[in-house]
Amino acid sequence: MQRCVNGRSRAPVHDWVIGVVRSVLHLTGSFVEASQAWLYDIITAPGSFEASVHCEKRLNSTLFPFDEVWADLPSSRRFGRDWVTRQVNARTAAGVAPRNYWRRVLRGLAPRADVVHAHFGHFGWMAIDAGLSPVVVSFYGFDAYSRQWLSHWGRVYPALFARGASFVAEGPAMAERLIQLGAARERVRVLPLMADVTSLNWRPPRPDGPLHILMAGRLVEKKGFRLGLEAFARLGLRGATLTIVGSGPEEQALKRAVARHAIPGVRFVPFVSRREYRALISDSDILLQPSVTARNGDSEGGAPTVLFDAQAIGVVIVASDHADIPYVVDTGAAYLSREGDVEGLSAALAAAVDGRGEWRDRSLAGRQHVEDQHGPRQVAARRDEIYAEATQFG
Repeated sequence: MQRCVNGRSRAPVHDWVIGVVRSVLHLTGSFVEASQAWLYDIITAPGSFEASVHCEKRLNSTLFPFDEVWADLPSSRRFGRDWVTRQVNARTAAGVAPRNYWRRVLRGLAPRADVVHAHFGHFGWMAIDAGLSPVVVSFYGFDAYSRQWLSHWGRVYPALFARGASFVAEGPAMAERLIQLGAARERVRVLPLMADVTSLNWRPPRPDGPLHILMAGRLVEKKGFRLGLEAFARLGLRGATLTIVGSGPEEQALKRAVARHAIPGVRFVPFVSRREYRALISDSDILLQPSVTARNGDSEGGAPTVLFDAQAIGVVIVASDHADIPYVVDTGAAYLSREGDVEGLSAALAAAVDGRGEWRDRSLAGRQHVEDQHGPRQVAARRDEIYAEATQFG
């Protein structure tokens, strides 16, 4: 019997066949948003499983090239959260599964891979509900923390946790959150995000000169950029600059705060290409990452990926202790403060500025940390271990 993968015939794969590359089918919404380079890296890193992607929309194909991508899942208009929630509610009320397009589409994908890797909790539920198996489900933040999200999806998470092969978190804090939500501890796995240390060269910190600070990411509440802006303003560093890279709903509020308080040295840069983004990191002395839990419960879920790139390049880290940030940085090298504590953040930033003589050693320690814990080979090997384990599920 032949198995068809992306229009090509392939023989069925057995675990006892040595040297045969098995296949993993990735499910996600958009592949990929400019802010989701981490998703591109974890999917496309070479390993012992041949990857294909089925998604709702193919985005940024020039920036993130990958041939094995099919935008064949239902559109957002029909496949979006609100529409699916209505179906889930109907199912819960009636006790029967209503017919819907997304279930039929996913069932058509069922025979195409040895493992399904669903990115974000709701895609995990859709895959399992459509009969795909085994399913590995990665959670990334809002799908495990946002109260609004959980009010819709929390009702199906017990079935998801009962039927999924494994549930993947970026770090130990996120892993504990999945266990709190009902995942069995023995099926929760930690898979660190990947740092592109092979193409990012370390450079020594500048020993003197004007100070350049960077904050980068989506301009949303959980990034804590308002606190970072306030901490920068409190220090009144003469000649220092603060570059804020990104776009999002908090952009105008941040710009108004800069104008209202006449904070010098602040500039805003919209999302740029990966190459330009890394150049901005390399031109910086300090990465400021003051992440917090948002008022709606949303969280980083792990840690911002800019921390990996910054440490790999050699930038000094000043950050909060939110979520898994203490896991992804070298805690002996980074300057950390309590989440949401603007005075503590200001003090950590001041300590970094005053400790410029220590930057080289701290920079080297940060680089070593990402090589050891987030290097592509190490992470890809751990990813494939999780897939291989999933093939034995059930």
